[in-house]
Amino acid sequence: MRKKSIFLILPMYLISFVFLSSLSAFGAPQGGISPGCSNSIDEFEARFNVNGFLPNSFVGWEFIAPDGTRTMHGYFATNSTGGFAEDAEIESLTQGDHTLFLYDDLEHDYIVDQNGNLAKITLEVPCT
Repeated sequence: MRKKSIFLILPMYLISFVFLSSLSAFGAPQGGISPGCSNSIDEFEARFNVNGFLPNSFVGWEFIAPDGTRTMHGYFATNSTGGFAEDAEIESLTQGDHTLFLYDDLEHDYIVDQNGNLAKITLEVPCT
C-alpha cells in the first residue's frame, strides 16, 4: 500500500510545483529596447526600459546572438517599483534576431530565481 501512495502523491506534488512556480506576485515584466532594431553590425547604444521585477533588487540579463551564443551579460538594479531605465552599448552584432533575457537573480549567480520573473525581448539586425 505504501508504494501506491507514493506513486499517487509524487505526481500531485510535481503538478502543484510546476503550477505554483509559474505564478508571480508582481505579474509579468513589461518593457523593451529602444530602438528595437539596428542597421549597425558593429555596435549601437540602446535604452532598456523595463518594469515588473522584484523591487529594490537586481535583474540579471543575457544578450543571445542568433546562433544561440551568449555575447554579453550583466546586472541592473531595480527601483522601488521593480523597474529600471538604463542605457547600454550593445556590441558584436550579427545579422538576425538577437534575444535579451532579463530575470530576477537575488544571488547574483546568473541563474533565474525560482518563482522569479523572466522577460524575453527581441532585437532585429538589420531593421526591416
